[in-house]
Amino acid sequence: MRPEERRGLGAEPVPTLEVIEPGIATTVQDQGRMGLAALGVGRSGWVCEEHARAVNRAVGNSASAPVIETVGGLVLRANAPCVIAATGWVAPRAVRVNDIVEIGPRRDGLWVYVAVAGGISGDAMLGSLSEDTLAGLCPLPIVAGGCCGIADASVVAAADIVAPPQRVSDRLYVHPGPQSARFSSASTQLASATLTVVASSRVGIRLGGADLASVAWDQMPSQPLIPGAIQIPPDGQPIVMGPDHPTTGGYPVIGVLGRDDLSNLADRPPGAKVQMRRAASEVAPDGVVG
Repeated sequence: MRPEERRGLGAEPVPTLEVIEPGIATTVQDQGRMGLAALGVGRSGWVCEEHARAVNRAVGNSASAPVIETVGGLVLRANAPCVIAATGWVAPRAVRVNDIVEIGPRRDGLWVYVAVAGGISGDAMLGSLSEDTLAGLCPLPIVAGGCCGIADASVVAAADIVAPPQRVSDRLYVHPGPQSARFSSASTQLASATLTVVASSRVGIRLGGADLASVAWDQMPSQPLIPGAIQIPPDGQPIVMGPDHPTTGGYPVIGVLGRDDLSNLADRPPGAKVQMRRAASEVAPDGVVG
């Protein structure tokens, strides 16, 4: 049900952002669903946490408020006065009733985040508004003709813009994975390779440029996965798990990227080059050890 359909007779319309064009890979995201992996429910949540938190701070929201995540092409119409911020904008914008807001692609990265002062409202699913594109959990779909409710459109005072962190290096640091010792040759190759982003989605990032099939692949029982886990499928091209990754998988995991490096990688468009290097720490993030 659309947010505006919940109002009673004679009540004031619920403030909303109407979706004119849904754009590319557009979803609503927040921190995600924590602690449900044992039930087969992934974490999901925003791909680039720093960018999402930055646009929330820009409009005076809590850093963890739900935002819209897109690759671009999103067109919205405001059905109430509000303040909106988006990745790449110089400052938040005051929007009037019936104003059209166009969110284009970024020149310096892949993902764009949109926050509205007062926050996006909706009915949470398993404690989150995040859409899980792999599992099909979708509390608040972004479709043409649909609407996003604004939790409190009376919030109009925007905070100073907080620029998202700037990318300082093309290097990504690989921590040991569960199969690092078993496939030591492949692990060594991966930790010194220059790779190319072949394809990217919320589920995972496929990399090219290092054929690890002859030294790494082996049929294995399924094992738990986390965001940032680096799997080596039979074709030898690494796949890095994103926030909508499957909770288990049967390919060797020979390395893991930390949260910041995963965000760095996920924000790079296809064709971008990255340098893999071995992390100084022998303990991988989120408790995974080699």
